[in-house]
Amino acid sequence: EGDFSSDKWMGYSGVKKFGMDYTLDSELYNKHIGKEFGITEKTMKNMLRCYAIYCNGVYVYQTIARDKISVIKDFIQRYKDKDFKLTTTGITSIKDFLGFINTPNKQIEQITSNIRLIKNDEKAQRKLSPIINYLVIENEINSIYRNDPNDEAFKKWFPIYFWVNITFILPLRATEMLVTPKNCIYRENDKTFLKIRRTRLKKGNRTVYYDVNKDYKDSTYEVPDTEVVRNIERYIELTSEQDRRFLFEYNELMINDMLSLQAFNHLVATFVEEHIIGNSRYDFAKYASGITDFEPVTAGDSRPIAMANLYFQKSGEDICRQLADHININTSSGYYSNISETIWASSVVHLQKKLDN
Repeated sequence: EGDFSSDKWMGYSGVKKFGMDYTLDSELYNKHIGKEFGITEKTMKNMLRCYAIYCNGVYVYQTIARDKISVIKDFIQRYKDKDFKLTTTGITSIKDFLGFINTPNKQIEQITSNIRLIKNDEKAQRKLSPIINYLVIENEINSIYRNDPNDEAFKKWFPIYFWVNITFILPLRATEMLVTPKNCIYRENDKTFLKIRRTRLKKGNRTVYYDVNKDYKDSTYEVPDTEVVRNIERYIELTSEQDRRFLFEYNELMINDMLSLQAFNHLVATFVEEHIIGNSRYDFAKYASGITDFEPVTAGDSRPIAMANLYFQKSGEDICRQLADHININTSSGYYSNISETIWASSVVHLQKKLDN
């Protein structure tokens, strides 16, 4: 969305919206790449816009906005500054853009050789919360649902219930969970099946359609007819009046007619605040784990737990790879490398249950 000459474009993936910003600081631009290339600011902004169109259908909008346009803007406004650095990925984006605007290869190499490289230890590494936080949430949410909550509480906390009972076993990515079809359970020939969606955008060369039905594929798994299945069916029935694309109910404040990742993570934070922090049932788990208190966690962090659980159950490395939807088995191994912590945290929660009883 947006006119070509506009400084702000909006890209919609069918799930999320990402803005693309072409504004430049005129003084900084003219001092750096404007001076280096002798190209007017207006022309450079048009080149950026054309480059974004060139990337359309190749990358998701988040990547175009954050890893392409934003990085290139930083480059053209700060090139040769003493504190200007880029990652290897960032330098690759600069090379691609410079090639796109017909910069001679020799000049590209000269320019990029002047850019200081951010070392791996300088990059902010994503840090997972201690595994104990996830397992305590799992224990508490299942305890609530075993005690037959009223309809409002059932609906409110259901996304967390689904998260711990499905994605702690089946290693879904966070967005894959959020785009689960509304009617995801069906029965056929006395068997029960769960239908979920897996992204097509993580495997090699692909076209991005910005359409859930094209960018994701339906996958179906036969599952045991347990209380979890019946609770999913109950939730579908309780929320059947809302006409929606995906499983989880959403409210009028949520954009894109769906429960967003931000809204889900906020729900988890609220649950931790109301049911975990200060709950004396988990005093031993907190003490044994050496933490001062439990903390909120995020949806995507369940994936390593599922991988560790699969590995611990001796599912085999290739089964782990397939269920994680990876091409390379080495990618999967990085997820279940935290198996020792998972087993240890599981033991703590198991002992906590015995103490509670």
